[in-house]
Amino acid sequence: AAANFVFKELRKPGVPLTPQCMQRFTLVMTGATLVFTVGLPRELLPAGYIARIVLCGLSGNAEFATKVNVVMGPFFVLSHFLQADPDPSRVYSQLMSMLVNEITAVSLMGMAVSIFDSKEYQIEAAALQLEEKVEQLRAAEISGYAAKRLLSVTCDAIVRLNDELRIAEPGR
Repeated sequence: AAANFVFKELRKPGVPLTPQCMQRFTLVMTGATLVFTVGLPRELLPAGYIARIVLCGLSGNAEFATKVNVVMGPFFVLSHFLQADPDPSRVYSQLMSMLVNEITAVSLMGMAVSIFDSKEYQIEAAALQLEEKVEQLRAAEISGYAAKRLLSVTCDAIVRLNDELRIAEPGR
């Protein structure tokens, strides 16, 4: 329900998707995931991890998403611990197991989101390079067209040659 509300708010036309907005989204949704996991049967706890991984991927800021998960980690451990079957002889081992599980999960989330983030950066850099090349090509076409017009006014014949010095276009 919280996710539905937040997504509806983000879809509104007047809401700018700034980095600060996405950080609030990450924080609110991670908190909602924590609330969601309280009272959740242990069999469904992996759904909470999947939700956290998806949230990290949607955040757009791997470093912030990882920090949020590190800060919220103890609360997730507490949530899982309170749902465990109370066995007084195994309290310490259960708590340590849950702590190691959380550290492993946060580490994997951070690594996965960092990879996504770096791949996204590479795609954006390639898109910027492509835009620059297209702009250079347009500028070359414009200057080539201007040169062609100038030559048509000043010369009797114009012949375009290819890189092998063969006639590429018929003369005029």
